[in-house]
Amino acid sequence: MNQLHRWLCRSAGWKRTLEHRVPWVLSSAELGPHVLEAGPGPGITTDRLRSAVARLTAIEADYELARSLRARLRDTNVEVVNGDAI
Repeated sequence: MNQLHRWLCRSAGWKRTLEHRVPWVLSSAELGPHVLEAGPGPGITTDRLRSAVARLTAIEADYELARSLRARLRDTNVEVVNGDAI
């Protein structure tokens, strides 16, 4: 993830966009009880998804982002894995 991408994914504008779009997308989706999220970055989308499913696994290639997200979401329905989703 380059610096511009890191900045965008953590911005208030991106968060507002997701607050509107994620519920819209989820309103017509049948996700099932266990969802895999690839590339959660700082976890803004993860925060929206985790309330809609029983269990969420997020796989993040960047070690520091995965570590930070894992610490923030400890004791929730989210498991954060550091790895490549390829």
